[in-house]
Amino acid sequence: MMEISQSPAPVVLADRRTGSSMMEELVPEITTHALSYLDYPSLCRLSMTNSLMRKAANDDNAWKALYHK
Repeated sequence: MMEISQSPAPVVLADRRTGSSMMEELVPEITTHALSYLDYPSLCRLSMTNSLMRKAANDDNAWKALYHK
């Protein structure tokens, strides 16, 4: 009888920039859409987290969606 050895499946790691979150890696249109679900205090808090989120939270489209709610 022949014995078959099974090697573990290779581990594939995603190529991510150091210190970046998944939210920061989204295209701007998707980020704006996601931010449209936030309320006023949450959008303000998000803008204080880092420079990329401040830029996204200060986008006119994010505030326009909040205004229409």
